[in-house]
Amino acid sequence: MRAAFAAMGLALLAGRAGAQDTVRAEVRTMIAQAHHPWARRPDFPRYVDVLARLYASRGDAPVWIAGGRLSSAGVAAVSELGAAAGQGLTPADYDAPTLAGLARGYPHRSWNALALARFDLLLSLDLIRYLDDLRAGRVRAPFRQSRAPPGLDLAAGVAAAVAGD
Repeated sequence: MRAAFAAMGLALLAGRAGAQDTVRAEVRTMIAQAHHPWARRPDFPRYVDVLARLYASRGDAPVWIAGGRLSSAGVAAVSELGAAAGQGLTPADYDAPTLAGLARGYPHRSWNALALARFDLLLSLDLIRYLDDLRAGRVRAPFRQSRAPPGLDLAAGVAAAVAGD
């Protein structure tokens, strides 16, 4: 009997580990493609390096999901994007309505690894875009479009904010 419970426990852990590996793989794939299908602005070549470093610093694990729930840092990030108008920016440009709706419905039993990866990466992408726009403005010279701004480590800043909750 004890062996059966141990086997069930190991199977559950293996299932969770497999799901986490799938989430990590999906995040890596979307970053490599520099495309997010849920985003209002789906292509993000400017932020590939930033997002790759952010997720690599966490072993490609989700940034905003902890213990099967949206972390308090994730709740705060969704709220900040929703309040972008207070900074003279348009919340919809940062997928704020989409993220707020998804956050209200999370966790839901229908969410698979792909949905988790897409939600987490969308929040990261939009927060980084928002922070970059706050710093440099929305209008940029054409020669600066391809890379995130030098001298500002958005990946480290977001990682520190999440760690500090």
